[in-house]
Amino acid sequence: MTLLEQYRESLQAVATARARTAERGGPRAKGDLALLADMESDLQWAVTYLTTGWPPAGEHRRLPREFPVDPHQLSRYLSSRAKPPDLQALRERVHQQLRTALADLSPREQDIYWLAEACAWSLGDIAQHLKVSKGTVQVTLRRARSKLVLRSAPIL
Repeated sequence: MTLLEQYRESLQAVATARARTAERGGPRAKGDLALLADMESDLQWAVTYLTTGWPPAGEHRRLPREFPVDPHQLSRYLSSRAKPPDLQALRERVHQQLRTALADLSPREQDIYWLAEACAWSLGDIAQHLKVSKGTVQVTLRRARSKLVLRSAPIL
């Protein structure tokens, strides 16, 4: 049974349940009827979309059709494709490139960069700790960041 046939069968079942609920009446019938009407509307939307490839209610842009996919077939297909890169090796390569880039910074730039980026210290705290002005910290950090961006561009 196709997906479209299942939706049509479900639509008939909901319509039948809605008719029976309307005949039965009672205090809960109003809420049940509203719920069944919403379900019927959603199913009708899906049937129309699956039948025509167009969403109902006047939307003018065409949406792509969806085709059922067997998950086992998809798994076999994906496993036959190229294997993903070794993440550990990639991580090690990136770390090595970052260590090389950091080694190109002066000791003061390394200290300020480390305190600002790794330790999340404020510029004022760094300045106080290193006994320099906040402006010096700001300029040094900006220079260190620009050096690292230029140096690490090939990594990304």
